[in-house]
Amino acid sequence: MNTALSLSRGQRLALLSQWVCILSGCAVCLVWWAGHPLLGDDLLYACDYEARGSILTALPGQAAAVWTGCNARTGDMLNTLWLAAVPRPAAAIISCVLLAVMAWSVLRLSGMDSRRPLASAAAAGALVWCLPWRDMTHFVCFFNYPWGMAMGGIILVILLSDRRLSLWWLAALPVVFIGAATHEALAVPLGAGTAAWLAAGHGKRRLGAVRLCWLAAIFAAAAFSLSSPASYARLGAAQAPDMPLVPLLLRTVPLVLVLVSLTLLMLLFRRPLLRRLSRGAWLLFAVAAVVSALFVAVGGTAGRAGWFAECFALMALGRFWCALTPDISSPSVWKICGAVAIYAVATAYIAAAGAAALRRDAVLKHAVDIYPAEPARAVRILQEAGTDDWDIVSLPAIVSRRRP
Repeated sequence: MNTALSLSRGQRLALLSQWVCILSGCAVCLVWWAGHPLLGDDLLYACDYEARGSILTALPGQAAAVWTGCNARTGDMLNTLWLAAVPRPAAAIISCVLLAVMAWSVLRLSGMDSRRPLASAAAAGALVWCLPWRDMTHFVCFFNYPWGMAMGGIILVILLSDRRLSLWWLAALPVVFIGAATHEALAVPLGAGTAAWLAAGHGKRRLGAVRLCWLAAIFAAAAFSLSSPASYARLGAAQAPDMPLVPLLLRTVPLVLVLVSLTLLMLLFRRPLLRRLSRGAWLLFAVAAVVSALFVAVGGTAGRAGWFAECFALMALGRFWCALTPDISSPSVWKICGAVAIYAVATAYIAAAGAAALRRDAVLKHAVDIYPAEPARAVRILQEAGTDDWDIVSLPAIVSRRRP
């Protein structure tokens, strides 16, 4: 009796540690958001909004310009709303909330919960160490990747739940479409995954009118995300890949490679397990992960290009682990201690990485502040800080408020 009580308290301790880890990331995000200067695409999109009069009625025209000149990502098409129309503190709070939603939804969809504290901690650690947070250097990156995964995650949590959805949920259809269409590497894999899920027989059960409408919105988002002529023009003029294909995949989508390897092993040696997994949401996540990884292979871009593929792979790997260990017994003390230790290390890592990012932001902000009076010095500061070339190219917009 005392052992059960202590383990119950241990599970609560592990869950508390998990949320301390997540909320520490949100706190870093909030502070970073408050002080990060506008450079690169952040600055230029904000200037585009100012050039259109800085009025909300200009947003449809701005979105259309992004569609014709850049891509069909709703993350980019709506970015001036968060960059220039909404006050920075409000946008920072929204980002913190969506960051927590992203972490919670990915962990929930993976099947990891307080009943598996050590496995759940390993999944949370993967979110911290396997996702390319180092590439989240601009606000527009957040709009396209963490925000997109948060929207896609919550859509899947609701869609795959057993609860009955009333007709009121139809009011969320625009949000489902916009969220799914945030990025083509989210929308198309999500559409492919849900199509495979339906083809495997999940559509035979009564999904209901609301879920069918949500599925239609997901498929429409997948089609829309590929509709911009500018995307194909950019693909045709694409530069050489960042690195050869194998190193690119190893660096950008390692969890997908693990998932593919496990799937092949199941196909060879554990087909009953593979069939059992394919009857559930694992199939949706696995297909989405592989399709999203194809965007990495075609685009040749390392880093954030694999964001969605890694998240979907983590969901599928979590479901694989749950199927492999279906019987959940009370976790031992060492598992609780291991989980808490992982969360403690992850939290410390987040704090250290956040402090480094804030120090770098102070340097960038100094360069932005002195640019009007000392442009050459500002350029040197950014070069020494290792910023993107596009950030340096954008500097004249600080004064002109126009694209260079």
